[in-house]
Amino acid sequence: ATVPSAKCSIISSDFFPSCVKALTYAFIPLFERTALANRLGAKLFVSLHVNAHEENAARARGFEVYYVSNESNPKAIELVSRENRQMHDSKGVGMETFLSELYWRGAIKISRPFANRMYATLQEKLPRESDGMKIVGRGVHSAPFFVLFGAEMPAILLELFFATHPDDAFLLSMPKFRHKVVKAIVAGITAELGGDHQ
Repeated sequence: ATVPSAKCSIISSDFFPSCVKALTYAFIPLFERTALANRLGAKLFVSLHVNAHEENAARARGFEVYYVSNESNPKAIELVSRENRQMHDSKGVGMETFLSELYWRGAIKISRPFANRMYATLQEKLPRESDGMKIVGRGVHSAPFFVLFGAEMPAILLELFFATHPDDAFLLSMPKFRHKVVKAIVAGITAELGGDHQ
């Protein structure tokens, strides 16, 4: 994934003055993402996504925050299946191993507070509406996302609006709105770090 230079400036100035060097289009497999964060000694892991719902495109919209767990509400099942599709053919990776490791690492305990704090910050920092379109918060949820597995730090996944909803798609196409979303996410990370940006 990439972040435009303006966004890089926001992130680097607040958090990574010597760590953010370059962002490219290189694809990183799901499990390697948390492994990279672990190697770098990251304090937090945030996975950014844009949602979609073809069958309910006219109604499904807004942002939501997920933390990893062995449970999933019915509405998240389709989303989890789609996000985890990459891992279905991976050798030696089974759901039983995934869940046992999940408990061993205590991922739920350390990640749920971060998810709640991030959602509260997004609710506070994002406008109630933009360009006459309502900004919808869909809450905090738990689900077994492979992309969050293995993180040795609080880890969350953000679904940032629906590309399949016309209002959300329009908002995401607007640079000023994307800038507001990035700043809100940065504020959520700041809140979780408690002012420690090292």
